[in-house]
Order: sequence, then structure tokens, then C-alpha cells
Amino acid sequence: MAPIPIPARPLPPSSPSRPLRPFRQYKTNPSWEAIRPLEGKVLDRPPAPFKRARRHATKASTNGGVGGGVDGGSSHGINGVDGATDGAAFDSGTVGTSQHDDYPTIHLSTLLVPVSYASVLTLVPTLHQPSPASPSYDLIIHVGVGSPGSLKLEQRGRRFGYEKEGKEDKDGRLGGGYEGEEWDNVVQWGHDGVEEVGTAVKGKKVVEWMRKWGVAEGEVTTSEDAGLYLCEFINFASLGWAQRVARSSESSTATPVQFLHVPPVGTPFSVDELTALVQGVVWAVATQGLETSK
Repeated sequence: MAPIPIPARPLPPSSPSRPLRPFRQYKTNPSWEAIRPLEGKVLDRPPAPFKRARRHATKASTNGGVGGGVDGGSSHGINGVDGATDGAAFDSGTVGTSQHDDYPTIHLSTLLVPVSYASVLTLVPTLHQPSPASPSYDLIIHVGVGSPGSLKLEQRGRRFGYEKEGKEDKDGRLGGGYEGEEWDNVVQWGHDGVEEVGTAVKGKKVVEWMRKWGVAEGEVTTSEDAGLYLCEFINFASLGWAQRVARSSESSTATPVQFLHVPPVGTPFSVDELTALVQGVVWAVATQGLETSK
């Protein structure tokens, strides 16, 4: 498959160029630290098989806040997650070692999204509406920090539940107090008032590929509960905008959207291991998890 050219994606004027402000127990968003090294990376073959680094046993933290950073660095376009809409089946003899004519060329780009409902409503539309400053994407993967233990491929986004006490964002606002066009586009128009929407990504196939790639059983799983917080909020909003744009353009399919929860650093993975795992998930989603995948 010939490479798919994806232009470099500058940050939109409204997006931040600095780390997230401290949130909950995190001074630096762990998911952003894991995603940031992938900016500008190009994948044209499966990543090298995953291997855990040897380390002395340490007591795992148990206070990882689910959704502690809406998208640490949402591969918001993990840009070339972007470009990757076709690929070959897993070949254990060539993973990470040789070229393959059917492998896609995946251009990755990352974007930091603040832990804020208002920021989600402002920035998500720019991911789905092509413009000179915002090219179109073939796949969007949002990444946020979750609970210790495993990476979770979230299978759905729910419409309500963000207005309850304890769901405040970094600005102290709840997710149920927004009105206006942005909110209407997500909550009403985008999903015709449905209570929840599922991702089109085939999570079980992604998990199967990750296991063959070297990930231990249970280290990458699917999930039906993203926490009804900012991570699930951006997942629902992004799925809604993908559908809205597909309808307005009379496209037969919406841009695939996937939310990935990663555990806090050290529970049990290091930052480098999380980066490698996210890269593996990108490849697996692009080549195994889409309807166009072989």
C-alpha cells in the first residue's frame, strides 16, 4: 500500500502549548508523558515485539484517578492514525523486522487537551472538521490516565452523568452546565438524543493482536465503563462529531474514534513502556481493528 501523505498538524490557536495544570494527585499528566514521544513518528511496519523491562518489585500505587487527564495527549489524531486504514494480518515472522507491501504508512501527531469540559467542546470539533490548520484524520485515538494495572480500550461513551458531584473539571465546573451550539451539536444533533454510542473499532481483535505481539494476558483489555468523567465525555463528544461530519458530508462511514485508558506510571509500566504499548495499540487498531482492516 502506498504511503498516505499527511501534512504536519500545527496546534490550533486555542490549544495549549504547556503541560496541564496539576490535577488531582498528578503534577504532570501521565498519559501525556506517554504520548508525547510519538509526535511526528511514522510507522511503516509493526513495532518491535513488546518486552517488559526487568525491575525490582515495587508496591503499585492504588490511587490512580480514572480519567485524570482527559486526553493526556490525545493522539488526536494520533495523526496518522491517520492514514492507517488498511494493513496486513499479523505475521509473527516479520513483526518489527521487515517491510511488507500491504503495510500502511501511519503518520502520528499528538495534541494536548486540558482537563476541562469547555476545552473538550471547543477542541473536539477542530479534530473532525478539515481546514488549512487542521487536516482530516482517518482515525482518532484519545488517551487518558486510568486506574492501575492495564490499558483499557473503552467501548462506549455515555451522554449523561457528568453533572454529579465529584465530576468537576480542573476549573471546578461540572459537565452538565453547558448550553449553546457546541453542547447541542454533541449531545443532541450528533447522536439524535441516544443515551450512549459505541466505537466502531473492533476491540477484541486489537487485544488479540497485542497478545501475539508480546503483551501478557490482562495487560490490554476492553472496557464498557470509562468512568463517566472527562475521558468518557471527550469520547462521547468525539464520536458525536464524527457522526455529525459524516452525515453532513454524506459519507458512508464516520471517522473511527477510540478512547484508550493507560495506567499511571509505575503501575506497573514505565513511561517508555507505556509509549511502546500505545504505539502497539495504534498499529493494532489501524491494521486489525477497523472494518477496512484485512
